[in-house]
Amino acid sequence: MRIDSAALLVKDPELREVPDVVGPGEHPTEDRDEIHDIYRGWRAVADTYPGTRVLVGELWVPDIDRFVQYLRPDELHTAFNFDFLARPWDAAELRASIDATLAAHAPVHAPSTWVLSNHDVTRPVTRYGRADSSFAFLDKRFGTPTDLDLGTRRARAAALLTGALPGSLYIYQGDELGLPEVEDIPRELLQDPMHYRSGGVDPGRDGCRVPLPWSGDLPPYGFSTGAVSAAPWLPQPASWARYTVQSEAADPRSMLALYRAALRIRRAEPLGDGPFAWLDDAPEGTLAFRRGDAFLSITNLAGHPVPLPAGELLLASDELGQAADGSRELPRLHGVAPSTAASHGEPSPEKGKTMKSPRTVGAAVLALTALAGVAALSGCSSSGDQPANGQVAITVASLIPGSSDDAFKQFNQRVKEFEKANPDILVKPVEYQWTGPTFSAQLAAGTLPDVFNVPFTDSKSLANAGQLADITSEVKKLPYAGRFNQSLLSVAKNDSGDIFGIPYGPYAYGLSYNRDLFTKAGLDPDKPPTSWDEIRTDAKQISDKLHIAGFMVFTSGNTGGWALTEQTYARGGRMEVTKDGTTTVTADNEQTVDALKFLQKMRWDDDSLGSNFNLDWSGMNQYFGSGQTAMYPSGSDVLTSLVQQNKVDPKDYGLALIPTEGTGSGVLSGGNVAVVAPNASKAEQQASVKWIDFYYMQKLLDKKSAIADAKSLVANKQPVGVPQLPIFDKKQLDTSLGWIDSYINVPKANVAAFQNGIFDQTIIPEPAKHTQELYGALDSVVQAVLTDKNADITALLKGVNTQVQALIDADAK
Repeated sequence: MRIDSAALLVKDPELREVPDVVGPGEHPTEDRDEIHDIYRGWRAVADTYPGTRVLVGELWVPDIDRFVQYLRPDELHTAFNFDFLARPWDAAELRASIDATLAAHAPVHAPSTWVLSNHDVTRPVTRYGRADSSFAFLDKRFGTPTDLDLGTRRARAAALLTGALPGSLYIYQGDELGLPEVEDIPRELLQDPMHYRSGGVDPGRDGCRVPLPWSGDLPPYGFSTGAVSAAPWLPQPASWARYTVQSEAADPRSMLALYRAALRIRRAEPLGDGPFAWLDDAPEGTLAFRRGDAFLSITNLAGHPVPLPAGELLLASDELGQAADGSRELPRLHGVAPSTAASHGEPSPEKGKTMKSPRTVGAAVLALTALAGVAALSGCSSSGDQPANGQVAITVASLIPGSSDDAFKQFNQRVKEFEKANPDILVKPVEYQWTGPTFSAQLAAGTLPDVFNVPFTDSKSLANAGQLADITSEVKKLPYAGRFNQSLLSVAKNDSGDIFGIPYGPYAYGLSYNRDLFTKAGLDPDKPPTSWDEIRTDAKQISDKLHIAGFMVFTSGNTGGWALTEQTYARGGRMEVTKDGTTTVTADNEQTVDALKFLQKMRWDDDSLGSNFNLDWSGMNQYFGSGQTAMYPSGSDVLTSLVQQNKVDPKDYGLALIPTEGTGSGVLSGGNVAVVAPNASKAEQQASVKWIDFYYMQKLLDKKSAIADAKSLVANKQPVGVPQLPIFDKKQLDTSLGWIDSYINVPKANVAAFQNGIFDQTIIPEPAKHTQELYGALDSVVQAVLTDKNADITALLKGVNTQVQALIDADAK
């Protein structure tokens, strides 16, 4: 629970004026000693609840000793650290704040906190681009000169610096997009009382409170959707299209990509806990510190480049420089503070002190951040940094972040079983989720584990680009290598026929529905809709009776295009057509137009699609899991995630076939490929293939392994019997299901409509060329149809044709 403003709950009962000199606890309205009794009472109440309840204070208390009194064990759990936020972009100032913060928090055993801004403060991109980069309420004025390029570079570096510090990290909405302060809001639209109380001198806080841009090219950028015609309470700049989540999610160099990559590293290490020590031999003007023996963070605030120690680069806030001897450098800032409006060229590299390279063990990370915006995180993967006892260490993708404790227990149990059977291999699980817009950033940053998964659509192009390890020799050693469904195995090969992964988890599109909501709406859960017209009718009945979305569709993160492609296939259309080796994008086909018109009617005539049209895979699952929608199209394997992340009870879940109609209709099919990082050593590749064989394959081929896996799932309250398609053949799939029949806890009747009919359907693979780019372009079309009643469907689809065809044609040149 966030408490705002936590130091102002108690007033002097006599309402005295503020004296010229205020002693500790003597201010008539702020930080009074009596307030601590209130928080002790609140903490006692919070502690009576099961699970974790956290009291977070917004405390503008400049005296650090007074500040930490709020964090004693019987008061607040944590509070925002505004001292660090208010400091200028200066190495000595920031180090002093870090030292004071860590020292003050230690005696009360509260986590230190790090925050760059909040709803009261000038945004970092703007603040760090000024001659005075500190923050004070009384200093805010209109027209302060600002260099946003400088500020952006510094804000990127600051993001990595704070992400590497011990304690809790707070991010104010929009900072992850690199939003600047909006300083040209018309005076008549300003709403903050601070502006009016200052007689119009202080611009107030509205500039950091402008609504976020989500998608599209024009205001309100997806913030207001559907039939909402009123403008947001504060106007969004016309130039914000480049800052939308949609735009930045597709750009691996964006601020959003940087934040996401940094947060993955912070969780994986984990950097919130553990030791902290300054690096004594760091060059002047830098902030360099260790987090344990295998992690180093360097931030260069000096006026010249600084040399980097040896280590594998993990993440950078900007491009690194290169010294005359070929070694890497954190570059200086290009230009100077805007107060002089001067610009300087890059000087000859200056050599600073040489920093000793950390001795790394296992999956180590070296974090490097840089000056005024040049930041880097370097990582030493398990390659070359192996345990001294002769074991081979590998990192493996485990579960999606946010999965339940039971799900992680089950996964960790399987890891122990593997390590017992393979004592020469040490496995470190890493949370992982593939998403189209963010994967390229992970790949470029080197933050992927040794074993991870990619969808069928991307594995071949990654293999051809040399971005996966060639594991042909290891796969061919597997006793079942010749039994793979060859059409499935082909997605894991490059154009030369070499093998770069092992396919698993093939799925077909289905219709997920909530059986309990069907019953409450007066529908028979054993008779799910079998045509698109029935879907529309049932969705309308559910929406009218239960006041929720009867049916919802994906719209963002490339999932909108994925779902629209399935709806096209179900009507007999294709998004791409290949003839004589030439691929043509055909997104404007009749069937896609029909699918969008169908959604248009459900949205604008029936009002049965809800009101959120910015849903990706996780967002949709959250809506379904919380009972806010009764139906949505999904992969047939989605129940596992719904249980692990959204606590869906399998007895309430139903899965039916996606309706198909017309000549050439069929069901979209996809799946995943377990792959190995390209920098893995030969020993790591061998260990990785052993893990893939154990975790993904043996439960399909070996009775003992199948039963062990099923027992582990049941013991940890995970679903057994989720519908699946065969990796080898249907006979082998039926055999493996027979082995675990007594452990199946997904009611067979609930998924019978799908399972009994899917093998009679025509299975159609996803589009082969620039699949994710196609899906991303189609996201915008789906969003437009659902948010603009008069959207020109044909024109939008022709635009997709042009956009994606250009990419395909460029490949042929």
